[in-house]
Order: sequence, then structure tokens, then C-alpha cells
Amino acid sequence: MAAAVMLILKNQNCVFAFVPVAVAVCFRYVNLAGQLYRLHAA
Repeated sequence: MAAAVMLILKNQNCVFAFVPVAVAVCFRYVNLAGQLYRLHAA
């Protein structure tokens, strides 16, 4: 992940392609955490 960030900092044009991917990954982890929390709470 760090290597990808460094590559993007060197090539600003890739930011527009990277942002949607980063958002999707963050949303996936948040959704997974929410499911695990519900299972733990139950």
C-alpha cells in the first residue's frame, strides 16, 4: 500500500484512478467491521 501511495505521489494523474479504489476499500473494511460488531453484540 505504501508503494502504491509513493507511485501516485510521483504521478498525480493516477490520483483520479486511485481515489475510487481507496474509497471502495475503506467502505469494504467499514462494512466488514460493522458486520463483526453486530455478530459480537448478538
